[in-house]
Amino acid sequence: MNKNNIRRSNYLSALRFVAVAGSIFVWAVSVMFSADGFAISNPEYEWVGVGFALIATILQLIFNKGSFSNPTLFILGVLAYIYGIITNFMGIIHAGFWTDSQYQVYFVAVFAAIIEVAPETMFLWGWLNEGQPIGDFISSLLAGTQPYHSPTSGARPQYTQQKPSKPVHRTNGQSGHNGQDADTRKVIDYAMKNKVNGNFPSVRSIGDATGVSKSKVAEILKPYR
Repeated sequence: MNKNNIRRSNYLSALRFVAVAGSIFVWAVSVMFSADGFAISNPEYEWVGVGFALIATILQLIFNKGSFSNPTLFILGVLAYIYGIITNFMGIIHAGFWTDSQYQVYFVAVFAAIIEVAPETMFLWGWLNEGQPIGDFISSLLAGTQPYHSPTSGARPQYTQQKPSKPVHRTNGQSGHNGQDADTRKVIDYAMKNKVNGNFPSVRSIGDATGVSKSKVAEILKPYR
């Protein structure tokens, strides 16, 4: 490994560590604002808000990893994001970030959305190995909006015509590949691997190569001729 590759590897490792650490910090901030927003009318229930924020985070992680194949988890994930953004917005306002400026309200709304959406993608990108699908909010949302066809919805199954398989030589009343003796397997394997223009080698050459008598080789290959 040359110096450039080493530097790149070290840079990516450091960046992934920072992404995981940053996601944990943003998670903590989001949970704090969400719990505060949930208990805005009654601070005694702030612990309930913390619990709901953690459950919402779990649903969001599932959502980001491809919950679109499960409609229930997909909808719960979307609702978890909506819940988190709204309670974040309320918590930020309750913390005193409020003015009469309309633009300030927009800023708070955007900030509430960022701290709710960013941590999961940051964490998955930093935690998973390079090359693994990390999942993200937008991709999961778009995938979940595609038509869903349940395998039990009663739709007519689609059948495809299959090519008939070649017969398998059977010995001693046994059937299938598991019923082949050692000589049969050796002959078939050698013949299949050494086909030329779709033709098997001669019976004599197969017998010499596998140590099986020519008569038995001919019998084994008869169904394949």
